[in-house]
Amino acid sequence: MRDLKIGERLDIASGVHEIRLAAGDRDLDRPANLVIVPVNDQGETIDGFGPLASDDRADRPGLTWRDKSRITLDLLALPTTVERLIFILYLTDAAGYGDTLARAGALSLQIDEAVTFRINMSGRDDTATIMVEIYRRQNSWRVSANGQGFAFGISAVSRALKIQLPISDGYSGARVDGPSNEYGDRGHQGPPSGAGSSGSAFAISPRLLLTNHHVIEDAVSITASGASGTSVCELVVADPLNDIALLRIRHDSAEIARFRPDTDVDLGEDVIAAGFPLQGLLGSGPQVSVGNVSSLMGIGNNSGILQFNAPIGSGSSGGPILDNSGLVVGLVKAVLRNDLHHAPIAQNVNFGVKSSLVRSFLHSAGASPTFGDVRSSRSRSDIARDARAYLYLINVRH
Repeated sequence: MRDLKIGERLDIASGVHEIRLAAGDRDLDRPANLVIVPVNDQGETIDGFGPLASDDRADRPGLTWRDKSRITLDLLALPTTVERLIFILYLTDAAGYGDTLARAGALSLQIDEAVTFRINMSGRDDTATIMVEIYRRQNSWRVSANGQGFAFGISAVSRALKIQLPISDGYSGARVDGPSNEYGDRGHQGPPSGAGSSGSAFAISPRLLLTNHHVIEDAVSITASGASGTSVCELVVADPLNDIALLRIRHDSAEIARFRPDTDVDLGEDVIAAGFPLQGLLGSGPQVSVGNVSSLMGIGNNSGILQFNAPIGSGSSGGPILDNSGLVVGLVKAVLRNDLHHAPIAQNVNFGVKSSLVRSFLHSAGASPTFGDVRSSRSRSDIARDARAYLYLINVRH
């Protein structure tokens, strides 16, 4: 039996597979439920081939329920429009107040007698978790172990993936983007009560995360999901003027980001942006993009802001901007947007808070960043692998 780790991918045969979901050594039972979401090559749900939930067990071509915990998957019988199947476990509205998937102890999804993905849920605040994704890759299929958790249920998964799921779990509300300022931040008018939003953050010490103020503004509750699990967050201190916020989580981060110890970046210097943009459309895990510093000032000659052209998207805010050694040189802030249409004015005109301003904020908050060694350029894949361990997806309920 092959045990998959979070983020690991494995080729699987194009044919018939038996899939079983278990909680501990038991089959799945209420109030937990499994939903399988087929999406097309644009990351959208497919008309006439919608999500399949284990509580109603409606079959689709290529997908046949055996019972609540078992399903037969025939990859050759799936419609050609299906590019990806997302397997999500969540608590239904039958769950009691305060219930989480931690009650399961451990979750596992098994494919045939060959592959298993296990997650230890102890200490996690998840009420929904993306277990695995099975997707086309050229003329074959692959399985990807995900494990990303959400504290606000299937509705939070729906917002993160930017898809509509006709499922009730007691966590209502859709993402609503409020009016933006010149940088595309939400501004002072927050979304309606009950709405949700997401952004990025990164660990600067074992239990402290750095993000943007506009990511958590007007939040009723905040959760962070990363390599070490999901945790409710406490706001430590925020600087609305410079758009920086410091959060505290309840468990130690798997790793922490390190800052560049010398001066700020130079004009034209290569940088890497990391975070969680467009969850679902671009994949459900962290993303990295590459560009360079295109200006050392922001709008109105704001010297605390840098401009860069590494592609980012909705949800990138709060992620780190890294140099070629993998060291933090800035904090992703926003895309330049048109207030009227809430759309980018020009391609890849993006802004970040300079690390010098971030370090000053941390010093004032009594938190000390960790500095790294400036080395020769590292490979982007090595930098991305390290970043996965300290990046967090922030989910906010307003």
